[in-house]
Amino acid sequence: MNKHFLMGLGMLTLPLLSALAADDGWVDLFNGRDQTGWVQHGGAARYTVEDGVLVGHTVLNTGNSFLCTEKEYDQFILELEFKVHPDLNSGVQIRSQWTPPAVAGEAKKDPAVKSAGGRVFGYQCEIDMDAARGRWWTAGLYDEARRGWLYPGKLGGKDKDFTAQGQQVSKPGEWNHLRIEARGDLIKTWLNNVPRAEIRDSLTPRGLIGLQVHGVGGDKKKEGLEVRFRNIRLQPLAAGDAGPAVLVYTKNGKGFVHDNIVVCADAIRQLGQAHGFTVDVSSNATVFADDQLKKYRALIFDNTNNKVFDTEEQKAAFQRYIRAGGGFVGIHSACGSEREWPWFWQLIGGTFKVHPKFQPFTVKVLDRQHPSTAAYPAETFTWSDEFYFLEKMPDDLHILLAGDLAKLEFPDKAKFRTDKYGDWHPLAWCHEFDGGRAWYTALGHKKEAYADPLFQQHLLGGIRWAMSEKK
Repeated sequence: MNKHFLMGLGMLTLPLLSALAADDGWVDLFNGRDQTGWVQHGGAARYTVEDGVLVGHTVLNTGNSFLCTEKEYDQFILELEFKVHPDLNSGVQIRSQWTPPAVAGEAKKDPAVKSAGGRVFGYQCEIDMDAARGRWWTAGLYDEARRGWLYPGKLGGKDKDFTAQGQQVSKPGEWNHLRIEARGDLIKTWLNNVPRAEIRDSLTPRGLIGLQVHGVGGDKKKEGLEVRFRNIRLQPLAAGDAGPAVLVYTKNGKGFVHDNIVVCADAIRQLGQAHGFTVDVSSNATVFADDQLKKYRALIFDNTNNKVFDTEEQKAAFQRYIRAGGGFVGIHSACGSEREWPWFWQLIGGTFKVHPKFQPFTVKVLDRQHPSTAAYPAETFTWSDEFYFLEKMPDDLHILLAGDLAKLEFPDKAKFRTDKYGDWHPLAWCHEFDGGRAWYTALGHKKEAYADPLFQQHLLGGIRWAMSEKK
């Protein structure tokens, strides 16, 4: 669960506000105490508040019910957690509309709307964890009371593939995390931090957010079933906001140049598209100027090597960026960059010394909670790569991954064994440095590594950590 959920704000007394704004731009849509800022439309299901959780209860012989925000929203990121009874499906409405019964005739003038007044219609992020049906379409996109399924459906996605992924990432009977981004005509969803649906559609650019309790007809076995919602928060976006941006820097000085640079940059572009950040790529050192660097939340050195700056002023601009709180990511041979600059050694965590031949070795995950290592399913795994040894490593590094020296084929490995690390030599780490934060991984020599899903999650977690604000 994201650590920035603002649970404590629910205890504040702000009777004049329908939502609570946080310093980081997020707004709590639910105050944890009552339904202030929300209004029910559609059916007659019951909504209650229990221990800081919004609970929807099914009622017999009523239609789909929606607890909706009083305000409308257009461009935003919405996050929440839900827990649903296995025999019940639900959904989260976004950019949705409601036509009062009194103007039902006006609703019927829109041929896309299938219902008369009193019904909520518009985009719905589905909640569907019914194992009996075997569909697992949570975080799919449905057009409530209009066009039906959009993803998978009219606007993309394959039913079987979507179901297979949904079964893997869903947590039936537990709390699940939903993320929905609406930027212009682009709508994207995530379930438990895994990308699910993505469409482009401009039918409804603005509207309500709603929490659905699905109708159950007269089925008495389904009377009183519950769907629960908590930690409902929204981050408004400015028009045209493309999300945070990172720079992938690829310059190499005189010497060996890896053949993985383009593949690495492409992988990061794809991660940005899937996870809501913009990626610029450049090998031109002139980008290291104050007016250019201020656009970026993190600078990613993609297998750079040797001299990567042309002037002292470029290096000074880089330092100012870090000292102002900027983020840094180094990948594989980036530790061989600027080998005569001690400040850079301290930032990245050392400077390249040597590596044995490419070979498989055992990697141990030392921090299972860090976003760059949380995806690894086991404490140890086998990985084939160049096993990097660095020198001049600072003492404050937080080690995330380490490689097993004991079984490594390298005659000189004893020279690099230290009392501090023993037989597990650091391969990935992070630390806060000189006002900013830096993350580095020694893995990633082969081009094929960048297609590996776990390695992609390793990179994504490192990038996200570097982009986050220093605490």
